[in-house]
Amino acid sequence: MDLDFSVVIPLYNREDYIGRAIGSVLSQTHQRFEILVVNDGSSDRSVDIVSGMGDSRVRLINQPNQGPSTARNTGIRHARYNWIAFLDSDDEWLPTHLAEAARTLRQYEDLRWYFSGYSVRTQDGHTLEDHTVPEQSGRLEDFFAAVLRFHFTLPTVGIVHKSVFEDVGDFSPELVRGEDLELWFRIGRRFPAVGYSPELTAVYYQMEDSLTATNKGKRAPDWLKMLKVMATDVHRNPGISDSAARFFESWAMKTAKLAEFEVNYDVIREILDLDFQFSVRTRLIILFYLKSTPVPALCRYLLGVWRKACNLKDR
Repeated sequence: MDLDFSVVIPLYNREDYIGRAIGSVLSQTHQRFEILVVNDGSSDRSVDIVSGMGDSRVRLINQPNQGPSTARNTGIRHARYNWIAFLDSDDEWLPTHLAEAARTLRQYEDLRWYFSGYSVRTQDGHTLEDHTVPEQSGRLEDFFAAVLRFHFTLPTVGIVHKSVFEDVGDFSPELVRGEDLELWFRIGRRFPAVGYSPELTAVYYQMEDSLTATNKGKRAPDWLKMLKVMATDVHRNPGISDSAARFFESWAMKTAKLAEFEVNYDVIREILDLDFQFSVRTRLIILFYLKSTPVPALCRYLLGVWRKACNLKDR
């Protein structure tokens, strides 16, 4: 069984890197693909570079600037093939990326999504680390249990069957950070099994202005938005596995820790107020990050929590 891939590349002002990204797709040993470059309102020479690639498999789609989530969603809607492979415009694939994916997905025909190992490099090509777990390969039965042990969910190595989006929805446009994690959360709840190859088949470049590097000063409010969308999904679709709950709680604790560092205690309070049944341990850890709050404010907050728990009204 031959697999065809629709490669979706969101593009915004990446004239120095988009040629490398597209070239890495054109150099794949598995040549059954199309490339959809969704130009999200670029103002540099990015569009000219894409237009000059000279390959009929490269399709350019223009839209006003709406962010990476909407750009990826546009690519999904225009895809001709069932398997959607994502690649960020400043990253690249190694030649066997699609071949390795096709091999795994042919072996496990019931799988509906897939990831692989990848390297992290600086802009000048220096390798910082390799994200791969050799003992994990093929079919992972529980996405959340696996991702809690090792990180492998980079969008650039994510491949999802088009039918999945019809079931769980697309990327959430309102999120400017964590939009990929939120989507993986929804997919993992509906489709727990995921394909994985430990082969290093892609390169993630750390860029100073990349989507994951922008607005580093105040990240906690963005992570809180992600948690709120996740909690809404749990509320709309009751019933959550232990591993999915642990995944959610791990990000709640990370967000609370970051909020303490950013001296944003309102974020921590909002985490505790989320419509989610935290474990006692997680709730205590999140409360711990309120330790630097001025004592009167902390006492008022804890009193409110106690009243809410006891179903008491303010007097």
